[in-house]
Amino acid sequence: MKNPLRITFNCSNYHLSNFKSIEVNGEAIHQIVDVMTFYEALGYTREIQSSGMMPEEFIWEEYVRHGSRKSIGCLNAKLTEYLKLHSAAFVEKFGNEIDVLLEICHAADRSGAACRATCPQLTENGS
Repeated sequence: MKNPLRITFNCSNYHLSNFKSIEVNGEAIHQIVDVMTFYEALGYTREIQSSGMMPEEFIWEEYVRHGSRKSIGCLNAKLTEYLKLHSAAFVEKFGNEIDVLLEICHAADRSGAACRATCPQLTENGS
């Protein structure tokens, strides 16, 4: 995959026009209907919620912060899985690419390889 999908979302800035939407490569492709289902797809559970950790804090700690357990590429894979289940437009437009990305990520998980070391989105972008 030469140009990994750049998936972004906004569930916290309600004053922006893209609130509760997911964009792929800058194009709005999905409107999030159930925010908790969306966050659960990223690994944010009711148990984590009851501990007092906010969803955005969880995402920062899990995927974004320097030294986090997982990478932005892993977050993109989770977002891809969510979109594959919840967005017909995403599947129609990116069907071939998402299967390649997910297979690479799932193979790394099965082998026990570290996410940061094997992520195709990091190794191909030099991130």
